[in-house]
Amino acid sequence: LEKLGQKLMGGSRHNFELIIGFRRIRKLLKGKTNEMILRLPRMTNENALGSMQILNLMFIHAYVANSPYFPFIGLKTLTLQHGLCAASAFGFSLYGMIVCGMGKDVDSGYLYGKLAVDIIHKSHAREWLPRVYLIAYGCLYPWKEPLAGTLDALKLVYSIGLETGDVECAFLAANLRLFNSLGAGISLVDMDRENAEFLEEMEVHKHEFALSLHRPFASLLHCMMGKKDPALLIQESLVTREGIPLRDDFTAAMVSLARMIVAFAFDELDDAERFRVTCWDKLKVIPLASWEFCICLYFVGLVSLSRLRRSRISVKERREHRRCVRRVMQQMRIWVKSNPRNCGPKLCLLEAESAALTGDHQLAEVKYTYSLALSASEDFFLEHALGNELAANFMLSCGKTGNARQHIEKSYSTYIRWGASAKAEHLKKEMGGKFSPPIKW
Repeated sequence: LEKLGQKLMGGSRHNFELIIGFRRIRKLLKGKTNEMILRLPRMTNENALGSMQILNLMFIHAYVANSPYFPFIGLKTLTLQHGLCAASAFGFSLYGMIVCGMGKDVDSGYLYGKLAVDIIHKSHAREWLPRVYLIAYGCLYPWKEPLAGTLDALKLVYSIGLETGDVECAFLAANLRLFNSLGAGISLVDMDRENAEFLEEMEVHKHEFALSLHRPFASLLHCMMGKKDPALLIQESLVTREGIPLRDDFTAAMVSLARMIVAFAFDELDDAERFRVTCWDKLKVIPLASWEFCICLYFVGLVSLSRLRRSRISVKERREHRRCVRRVMQQMRIWVKSNPRNCGPKLCLLEAESAALTGDHQLAEVKYTYSLALSASEDFFLEHALGNELAANFMLSCGKTGNARQHIEKSYSTYIRWGASAKAEHLKKEMGGKFSPPIKW
């Protein structure tokens, strides 16, 4: 790379250098619309073309290896002074993730994802399509578009990646397709059937990084469906199957997220808190941001609110959870402006739980109603079932057993429709004795 005129930054000062590099690129792009960028001349400088090819090919491998250089590889791809080439598309998609993370601007990040896709279509460069679609549809589009609309593109990335030998890209697409399918309300049975194929391919290629991301969420499905004991997933240590500790913050955050969801769903709240702490700590140091961050913060907020209901926690812990809830809801209010369809139900449920905690029962009822209406309209099964479950607990605390009965029946039927039979049975066991006459499940 140095022979081609590219100096790769990194090492002990890589966070500082990332900030400087981000500001430099942002200044270079200031005032340039997507249309203006698309009209830039084609890149003809052979050294620049060679550098772009090497840097783009290095990115996923550097990320998988947890190299401190990987963010700079994304920045270095934006060599606009030499013009555009097909490889520039991947650079713009990566820059979109950095804008979402460091710049906290998901609207602009989404537009850079759209630009990356436009460059690929304009250049007819099929060889770059998997990598660009992976970032655009998997990480950026969910900030603005319905989750279900990303799934076909991610399946295409998986197929093309396997066909062309780009297995890192294929398996990351499989990871993102599973994650987005969970949020989009796809049947657990359908997801489980598809993921058996994904896991088999990952095992054949011995791709431990993809497996370390994929197995916890596949186990989440099995816990909900009754194919795996939730306690087994919750008690697993944060290591790979070979016993190697997880090396990067993102993987540790995602593995903790899957376990936090299971622990929260099955009322193992002490374990949920343990995973919340890991998620919260890891997310603070990651410079990129994709849709997974929204789901992480959503459950981080729900777990903190559940801890605040406890009377026996220290003043210090109570202060920490209140601070956490404020930050989560502040960020959610920003994101909901960009995508009310995906973020709206989450924000309303967090606001409902917060209002219930502070004793504002009227506001809580309104927010529960809004959240449930929004999640029902999008067929977000997990959010709708969980929202009804939390609303039922709130109604019981207010002495409104009739309303609570309606919510718990709706929660149970939604879990059954989704395929979460084990979670439905857990709900039946935990809530069945609280109603008289008994609920006819």
